[in-house]
Amino acid sequence: MSPRRTARRTAVSRTTALAGATALTGALLAGGLLTVTGTAAHADCAGPFDGTGDHVFSGIAEKNDGPYTRFSVQRVWEGDDLAADVWVLAGQEQAPWPLSLLVGVSSSVDAEFEVGQQYVVGTTEEFATNVCQVATLDELSVPEDARQPVAGGEKGAELPMGPLGRTVLVVGVVGGLVLLFRALRRRVHGPR
Repeated sequence: MSPRRTARRTAVSRTTALAGATALTGALLAGGLLTVTGTAAHADCAGPFDGTGDHVFSGIAEKNDGPYTRFSVQRVWEGDDLAADVWVLAGQEQAPWPLSLLVGVSSSVDAEFEVGQQYVVGTTEEFATNVCQVATLDELSVPEDARQPVAGGEKGAELPMGPLGRTVLVVGVVGGLVLLFRALRRRVHGPR
């Protein structure tokens, strides 16, 4: 192949690679800007919590982890048997890292639990709740058929990936991006 033809083919390859990288970067930025500009949802409760739900229990809020709260269950009012400690999704699930750095999701009915306080909590089958399904123990009477938590009971909502998993994910993503940019660079500039 002639040097002139090789130079032209290399120039076309570089232009194509740069155009592709520019388009990808633009799409990612546009997608990020669109998600950042979202608005908060607003809703009102139809009335006070009446103590019903797929799962209803009384317990003490032990730990908050993002939109999740761990409860020490005192009594199970309704639904399947529960373990002594149950996790509840008390707000909106957040986007995975690194999108969570750019986008926060919330609603006017997200429940906020104060650690150490006692609550009556109603949840969906997936152990999600909101402010409309929460009361203090003095607002509702404990039913006569309320029972104790059990060792093999439901443990509640599944928490998202922990810090170790997120770290492994970040290292993998960054490593993949480095390899991708190296490959693009070699393709555009040739091997060094």
